[in-house]
Amino acid sequence: MAIISNLITRFKSTHSEAYSMISDYRVDLINNRIKVNVITFASLEARLEEGDPIDSVTYSFEGAEYEEINSSLCEGEEPSTLKLEDTHKKNIYDKIMKKEKFSKSNAIREHLIKDVGDRFKGEEISMKEAQSGELVLGEDFEVTPD
Repeated sequence: MAIISNLITRFKSTHSEAYSMISDYRVDLINNRIKVNVITFASLEARLEEGDPIDSVTYSFEGAEYEEINSSLCEGEEPSTLKLEDTHKKNIYDKIMKKEKFSKSNAIREHLIKDVGDRFKGEEISMKEAQSGELVLGEDFEVTPD
């Protein structure tokens, strides 16, 4: 999952198809806080070419926001570790997209368009997994709105 947005960087340059993603996040269970680092590339193509990020921002979610992010993690049957992480990240992306900087953004997802190795057509795949598996955009996977 990632975010496509019209971004004006702190250096006042505009990127109409900027590609933003969570680079890492830390959950502090003692203080009930999540710190999230978001990096932005000029475009999806720049991300695929492993270019340098053009912008970064750190958000801290605590209190009610922390509870909202974690609330759906305990619902229903016991999820796998991967499902838990996917749900957690989706909840975090939902919160990020409510921030002013990303309020007019669109969430996107990467999906396989054919079976690859032990993964199946239609399965969500991260951009990192696609790159490490040397998958080709348009041939092996696609990017679609969430």
